[in-house]
Amino acid sequence: MTSSIAMAICALTGLLCGLSPSAPTIQAAYEREAASGNSQHDPGLQVMEASCEPPSNGQFLCQVMFLSKDDPSQRLYFDVVAVARAGGGFALKSGLCKR
Repeated sequence: MTSSIAMAICALTGLLCGLSPSAPTIQAAYEREAASGNSQHDPGLQVMEASCEPPSNGQFLCQVMFLSKDDPSQRLYFDVVAVARAGGGFALKSGLCKR
Protein backbone atom coordinates (compact mmCIF):
# COMPACT_ATOMS: atom_id res chain seq x y z
CA MET A 1 0.00 0.00 0.00
CA THR A 2 2.80 2.40 0.94
CA SER A 3 4.63 1.79 -2.35
CA SER A 4 1.50 2.50 -4.39
CA ILE A 5 1.03 5.78 -2.52
CA ALA A 6 4.67 6.67 -3.16
CA MET A 7 4.34 5.85 -6.87
CA ALA A 8 1.19 7.98 -7.08
CA ILE A 9 3.04 10.91 -5.50
CA CYS A 10 5.89 10.43 -7.97
CA ALA A 11 3.47 10.37 -10.90
CA LEU A 12 1.62 13.47 -9.71
CA THR A 13 4.74 15.49 -8.99
CA GLY A 14 6.74 14.33 -12.02
CA LEU A 15 9.55 12.99 -9.87
CA LEU A 16 11.69 10.12 -11.17
CA CYS A 17 11.24 8.06 -7.99
CA GLY A 18 13.07 4.80 -8.54
CA LEU A 19 12.95 4.93 -12.33
CA SER A 20 16.04 3.80 -14.18
CA PRO A 21 17.49 6.00 -16.89
CA SER A 22 16.47 5.08 -20.44
CA ALA A 23 18.22 5.59 -23.76
CA PRO A 24 16.47 8.97 -24.26
CA THR A 25 17.41 10.19 -20.76
CA ILE A 26 21.04 9.14 -21.26
CA GLN A 27 21.02 10.87 -24.66
CA ALA A 28 19.70 14.04 -22.99
CA ALA A 29 22.43 13.85 -20.33
CA TYR A 30 25.01 13.44 -23.11
CA GLU A 31 23.63 16.47 -24.95
CA ARG A 32 23.87 18.55 -21.76
CA GLU A 33 27.60 17.73 -21.70
CA ALA A 34 27.93 19.44 -25.09
CA ALA A 35 26.29 22.54 -23.67
CA SER A 36 28.97 22.62 -20.98
CA GLY A 37 31.67 22.82 -23.68
CA ASN A 38 33.05 19.28 -23.51
CA SER A 39 35.58 19.02 -26.35
CA GLN A 40 35.08 15.25 -26.72
CA HIS A 41 31.41 15.59 -27.61
CA ASP A 42 30.31 13.88 -30.84
CA PRO A 43 27.26 15.76 -32.16
CA GLY A 44 26.30 12.67 -34.20
CA LEU A 45 26.31 10.22 -31.29
CA GLN A 46 22.95 8.50 -30.89
CA VAL A 47 22.22 6.24 -27.91
CA MET A 48 20.18 3.34 -29.28
CA GLU A 49 19.64 1.14 -26.20
CA ALA A 50 20.37 1.26 -22.49
CA SER A 51 20.15 -1.32 -19.75
CA CYS A 52 20.75 -0.08 -16.21
CA GLU A 53 21.46 -1.80 -12.92
CA PRO A 54 19.70 -0.71 -9.72
CA PRO A 55 21.26 2.45 -8.25
CA SER A 56 24.29 2.20 -5.98
CA ASN A 57 25.65 5.18 -4.06
CA GLY A 58 23.26 7.45 -5.93
CA GLN A 59 24.44 6.37 -9.40
CA PHE A 60 23.14 4.00 -12.03
CA LEU A 61 25.58 1.93 -14.10
CA CYS A 62 24.17 1.43 -17.57
CA GLN A 63 25.30 -0.56 -20.57
CA VAL A 64 24.64 1.51 -23.66
CA MET A 65 24.67 0.72 -27.35
CA PHE A 66 25.24 3.72 -29.59
CA LEU A 67 26.30 4.76 -33.04
CA SER A 68 27.78 7.82 -34.64
CA LYS A 69 25.68 9.27 -37.44
CA ASP A 70 28.94 10.48 -39.05
CA ASP A 71 30.23 6.88 -39.42
CA PRO A 72 29.38 5.76 -42.98
CA SER A 73 29.29 2.09 -41.92
CA GLN A 74 26.93 2.86 -38.97
CA ARG A 75 28.85 0.48 -36.67
CA LEU A 76 27.39 -0.10 -33.23
CA TYR A 77 29.52 0.78 -30.23
CA PHE A 78 29.12 -0.23 -26.60
CA ASP A 79 30.06 1.51 -23.36
CA VAL A 80 29.24 1.48 -19.68
CA VAL A 81 28.13 4.83 -18.32
CA ALA A 82 27.42 6.11 -14.83
CA VAL A 83 24.52 8.51 -14.47
CA ALA A 84 23.02 10.18 -11.42
CA ARG A 85 19.90 12.22 -10.80
CA ALA A 86 20.45 15.94 -11.12
CA GLY A 87 18.10 18.88 -11.51
CA GLY A 88 14.98 16.88 -12.35
CA GLY A 89 16.80 14.66 -14.85
CA PHE A 90 20.05 12.74 -15.06
CA ALA A 91 23.69 13.82 -15.37
CA LEU A 92 26.45 11.80 -17.02
CA LYS A 93 29.17 11.00 -14.47
CA SER A 94 31.41 8.73 -16.58
CA GLY A 95 31.47 7.08 -19.97
CA LEU A 96 30.86 8.33 -23.52
CA CYS A 97 32.44 11.83 -23.47
CA LYS A 98 33.30 11.84 -19.73
CA ARG A 99 36.78 10.29 -19.85
